Amino acid sequence: MTIHYKDLEKKLDRWLFFFMILKPTTSSRASWVTYKSMQKIAKRQFIKEVSELFDELIQEDVKIIEKDGKKHFLIKQSKL
Repeated sequence: MTIHYKDLEKKLDRWLFFFMILKPTTSSRASWVTYKSMQKIAKRQFIKEVSELFDELIQEDVKIIEKDGKKHFLIKQSKL
């Protein structure tokens, strides 16, 4: 299923960017603490932003369109 929702795409890209950051290679405790706290903050912020996006959606604004004859659908918000 394809979701065409630009705001959600942007948030997913930013979230992926945070989780693609490599783990610290040094045994320094400070770098691990910083890495772990950054991961927790990124998760918390992402969940908050995505839940706010879905709270703003109104069922009448969402259109489900069959993209092709193979049961692939395109979900669009009409107010994008």
